Amino acid sequence: MNLLFKISGEFFSASNDLTNDGVLFFNTLKESEITSGYMVVGGGNRIRGGQIDVSSSRNSPALTRNTSDKLGVLSTLFNSFLLSEFLNFMGFKSVVLTHFSDFGVKYSPEVAISYFDQGYWVIFGGGLGSVGYVSTDLSSVIKSLEVGVDAMVKVTKVDGVYDMDPSLNDSKILNKVSYSHIIEKKLSVLDLSSVSIASENQLPIGVCSVKNFKSFLKKEDGSVGSIIGYDWR
Repeated sequence: MNLLFKISGEFFSASNDLTNDGVLFFNTLKESEITSGYMVVGGGNRIRGGQIDVSSSRNSPALTRNTSDKLGVLSTLFNSFLLSEFLNFMGFKSVVLTHFSDFGVKYSPEVAISYFDQGYWVIFGGGLGSVGYVSTDLSSVIKSLEVGVDAMVKVTKVDGVYDMDPSLNDSKILNKVSYSHIIEKKLSVLDLSSVSIASENQLPIGVCSVKNFKSFLKKEDGSVGSIIGYDWR
C-alpha cells in the first residue's frame, strides 16, 4: 500500500522524548512491516497555529493570525526533523521535504515519489510553506493528492469518526461514513476544508487511534476505526 500517515505532534513530549502513544506508534509501525510511505506530523505539542490566543495582555502584544500560523508552521517543521531522527534510529530510511530551501530537501512531488521508490519514509514538514490559514489536515490531503497515494490515514487519540462529541456517553463510532455526512454534520475529527478537497478528488481517508493502528490497517476487525470514502484496504 502507498499511504500517507498524518500523525499527532503529541506523540512527542515537550522535552522531545516519545510519549506513551509515540512509543506505541513506532513499535506498531515496525511490527506492521510497512517500510516506506509518507508522513505529516502535527505541531500541537508545541503550538497550534490557528488556535493561539491572539488577544493582547498587559505584558504581551496581540498576535495576528498570520503570525500565529507561522509559529504553527515552525512547530510542525521542528517535529518533522525530530520524527526523522526517531525513524532513522529505528532502522528506517527517512527524509524531510519542505517548501523552505534551507531546511531539509526542497519539496516537489517528483522528488517525494523518487525517495518513496527508494524505500524512504518521506516526511512533509512545515505545511504548505508561507501559505497561512492551512491546517496540517489540509496540507496532508493536498500532499496525498500530489504524490498519488492510495489513501491518507489519520492516527490520532480517538478511535475514529463519531456521530457527536466522543466524550459524550451517547456517541457512536461511524466505521463507514461519507464525506458529505462529515461536512453536513460538521464532525470535527478532521478540518472540514480537507474533507471537502478529499471528496472532490475521491481520496479515501482512514481515521484510527494509535492503539488500533495495526488492526485497522490489516482490516482484522470491521468495528475498528473509520473509513471516509471507499475502503482501499
